[in-house]
Amino acid sequence: MKKQTLLLLALACTVAAHAQFGFEAGLNMANLSIKSSGTKIATKYVAGASFGIIADMALNDQHHVYFEPGAFFQNDGAKVGVNKDPIALNCLTFPLNIEYKSGDKCSERFFIGAGPYIRDNISGTSTASFVGTSGTINGTTDLVIGTDIQRFDFGLGFNAGYLGKKHWYIRVNYEQGFSNNIPNGDAKNSIKQSTGGITLGYMVRGCRHRSWYESKGGGGTDHWRGLKKNKWSRHQIFHREKGPAMY
Repeated sequence: MKKQTLLLLALACTVAAHAQFGFEAGLNMANLSIKSSGTKIATKYVAGASFGIIADMALNDQHHVYFEPGAFFQNDGAKVGVNKDPIALNCLTFPLNIEYKSGDKCSERFFIGAGPYIRDNISGTSTASFVGTSGTINGTTDLVIGTDIQRFDFGLGFNAGYLGKKHWYIRVNYEQGFSNNIPNGDAKNSIKQSTGGITLGYMVRGCRHRSWYESKGGGGTDHWRGLKKNKWSRHQIFHREKGPAMY
């Protein structure tokens, strides 16, 4: 799986080189669904941080449908039982979303999307009690990744948000894990992750001012920031008649 993770990172970097990309950071609310010896254990959400990078590549000429891979560091876990003993996990999450965006490129837009994700549990601690491969986990201890907690998790995520004209955007998201995070676990002994959160992002590249040379058909982007298509046509005709101007 390490090779698959490296390939996924290489794919995200390749896509980012040919697309817009953005940085995000915000609040992550995580929980765990835990069964121990067939008994479901009460858990509560725990707050943590989430930050990372996304790439944004248009899949159609109208710039409404996008492929959006990303890489995020997240604090996951839960408060467990009546004593609210914490389980804390540090994770790398790689979402592979398909996004739909309203409106025109470089204007205000709403977006909604969904897609699978792969999660890499890189470290963790626990003061809760649950059954793991190495036996019952009790007291304050560092979780052994691959022994107490499964290294890789996968699931499905959903998100929606608003993108402003000047690159800033806000996103809400929810992710539900499908795999059992206890190595060699079964239906009676399982841990499944779920997270929700809100992030603020900044999108870079993709909406540049057009030069006089570009307006003559000399290359560059096809959009003027903040102008609708019909206004861009009038803007283009005006400057062809008046000559070059400083923007």
